Amino acid sequence: MKMIEEKRLEREAEQMRLEREAEQKRLEKEAEYRGKQMKLELEMKRLELEGASAGCYEQREGKGAGHDEEALGPGGRGHGLDRRTKHFRDTLRHVLLSMPSEISKLPQFFDTIEKLYQIYQVRDDLS
Repeated sequence: MKMIEEKRLEREAEQMRLEREAEQKRLEKEAEYRGKQMKLELEMKRLELEGASAGCYEQREGKGAGHDEEALGPGGRGHGLDRRTKHFRDTLRHVLLSMPSEISKLPQFFDTIEKLYQIYQVRDDLS
């Protein structure tokens, strides 16, 4: 009777050990997955920031200049400058206040626009 009881206890102990090992491996894989996911998220944020600081809508040089396929979407063709101008016009429509009709309020309006340009880091490439 003792032999049977000892073998049963050994099997239970072995089963518990295997379960612990399996749980440990699962936790390690989960931690590795989370680490990779965090790295990918950080890389995406870095690329977004680089794209924003470099200007996502820079005009291409050489073959295809004047066409901005990324701004148009898949399969689209057209002039990139036109597309970018419309995009920025629509964006400014939501950001800027409407121009006041009273002359006395114009200086404050333009000061506000200058401050917004500084906040959004709008640069003047025409000069």
